[in-house]
Amino acid sequence: MDQEEDVSFHILRLCSLGQLSRAVSFLCSLKSPLFHHPNITKAYAALFSACAARRLLSLGQYLHRHYLSSPHNHDLVISNHLINFYSKCGHLSVAHQLFDAMPQTNLVSWTALIAGYSLRRPFLRLRCPPPPLPRPIPPPSLPLLTP
Repeated sequence: MDQEEDVSFHILRLCSLGQLSRAVSFLCSLKSPLFHHPNITKAYAALFSACAARRLLSLGQYLHRHYLSSPHNHDLVISNHLINFYSKCGHLSVAHQLFDAMPQTNLVSWTALIAGYSLRRPFLRLRCPPPPLPRPIPPPSLPLLTP
């Protein structure tokens, strides 16, 4: 296991132990080249997910500011985690701004945003249309069986 994997593993372990403040502090203290390693995105994903689950808005915002200074700040997976985080913490306007700023969205992006609206504002309609769904596959024709 190389040093970058050790760092990611350590952050993930701290998350699993519920020591999120220590995990965020450790991540924010990293220097190059560890900070630039692609495996660090796993650590960001785990931390944003844990902050969302525990509704830790200030810690997640601090982590978000740190993430914006990272070389990984245009990652689709992390953007989806951010939408989920802000939605669960009740900051739908920020979640929607992040969604609108994404160069590419996917089903997870839409699901995170829609779930946030359904949790916080069940009767509010989204201002943007959902992506087109694939055409349904017709069921195979089966003979009608009678007893």
